[in-house]
Amino acid sequence: MARQYVQIATDQTKGFISHDDQEIDGLSFASYPHGGNQLIVIDGETAKIDAWVARTGATKINKTEAKAFMSERLDNQKTLRLTELNAEIVVVQNETVKAI
Repeated sequence: MARQYVQIATDQTKGFISHDDQEIDGLSFASYPHGGNQLIVIDGETAKIDAWVARTGATKINKTEAKAFMSERLDNQKTLRLTELNAEIVVVQNETVKAI
């Protein structure tokens, strides 16, 4: 069993994982979108992963690049959530002032 990391543009992902990839070839996929791309983590036999990569046109990346992708993705999610929370705090503060 091998694990490989690939990156592919989100607009190229429609139907790129088939029933056969999962049920017949035994590949397992985890997909993480970010900034117009998807990081795909694939577990399975190396030859079958290589065949899937060739068929889809995905680009293999190493573990360090995958970690950097996830770190940037999580940082962006954290920033977005903090912005949402700050906006909620402002609303609550304004409602509190009106109630006083």
